[in-house]
Amino acid sequence: MSHESDGTGAQRTGASGASGPGARKRGWTGSAHKGLRERRARGNEASRQRLRAGAVSLSGLYTLNTPSGDAHDRIADGLADHGWAVSPAFLTPAQASTLLAESVSARDRFHPAGVGRAGAHGVRSGTRSDSVCWLGDAHSGPGQAAYLAAMDGLRAYLNQSLYLGLLSYDAHFASYPVGAFYARHLDALHGPGARRTLSCVLYLNPDWTDADGGHLRLYLDGDRQEPFMDVRPEAGTLVTFLSERFEHEVLTSTRERSSVTGWFSGRT
Repeated sequence: MSHESDGTGAQRTGASGASGPGARKRGWTGSAHKGLRERRARGNEASRQRLRAGAVSLSGLYTLNTPSGDAHDRIADGLADHGWAVSPAFLTPAQASTLLAESVSARDRFHPAGVGRAGAHGVRSGTRSDSVCWLGDAHSGPGQAAYLAAMDGLRAYLNQSLYLGLLSYDAHFASYPVGAFYARHLDALHGPGARRTLSCVLYLNPDWTDADGGHLRLYLDGDRQEPFMDVRPEAGTLVTFLSERFEHEVLTSTRERSSVTGWFSGRT
């Protein structure tokens, strides 16, 4: 077995000879991968044409204190290249701290997280043991409003560059006490309703180390055990990945772990 760290707080692990760039692309080299890369190329060319025509102002796509166009561009490239992207410092420490403070102040509105949709939805402590509170309600603070605006900007950019057809974004705070976990699963939901297309996890934990645990483990080759990638839940890091493609789990930690988990959804 081999390990490789890429300097983003993510470490890829795979069988010998299958780690690093080769490992992250296993199971993601077929027509879906090619299609997303082709859409990325078309989106780049369309953006260049609109810029030449004066129809788009890059500065107009982003507002003060939201992630830069470069950050959005790197996310689009990562999704086109291998279906996931890890973005350290997507938010500044101050922005992540504001969200964490709002999460802590809302703890009286948290409830045990469930799994499933509609009539199949329920709390299953053997599958996940975190608590959640949805963003965007009447109690939302300025940090949540700014974050939701930033994610709407990302939605618009990904639709422009990858033609993903993302229509909406829903998110909640998640709190994992010491020892809590979320077993391996897919984010895609089956049945009536909007289709989850892209999963996004933003971490809010300052001064987090690998020894604290609580990593997101992203499985890179379908339902196989390897290769996988572990992402350290450091404050400000955003992880994005295709909801129907990558199984993942949350490992236990030795500290309370906080995040914002959300999904961009498209047409069914």
